[in-house]
Amino acid sequence: MQERPLLTKSALQHFATDRSYENGTGYYIKGAVGKVIRDGTVFTAYVQGSELYKVRLRIANGRAEKHCSCAYAKDSLCKHAVAVALAVIDGQYVLIDAKPPVQQSAETEPMLYEVEDLLAKADERSKSAFLRELLAKNAELRELFIRYTTQYPTTLSA
Repeated sequence: MQERPLLTKSALQHFATDRSYENGTGYYIKGAVGKVIRDGTVFTAYVQGSELYKVRLRIANGRAEKHCSCAYAKDSLCKHAVAVALAVIDGQYVLIDAKPPVQQSAETEPMLYEVEDLLAKADERSKSAFLRELLAKNAELRELFIRYTTQYPTTLSA
């Protein structure tokens, strides 16, 4: 039995403006989408545009919700999210071998976006120091970090 697709191109077109869909298709075709990582229903990737943009795309129940580091402020998908979604539709992603995701509630989902925003604003030195502190305190997290970084050692670079 064939698995039902997470998202179809026609559904994707519904979640994006014509211009975003067209530009996102261009990004995808020219190979601007870095490695797409799947963790449950969440897909994360970098897309090289005028800058390197981080896209977090949640696909569930035939819907797509985005968080992108670009300035696009509309409720519809930006061109970077469209490019990542097209990669997902084509099966161009790797699955993280980790524990099943924690069930998200309406209260915790906004918290995840807040964390993404704070990460984008923090400098590399602060992030690195925080990560070292977490890894020193938590053996399970250390093991996941080692497994992840050895399995997926590179990302798209600017």
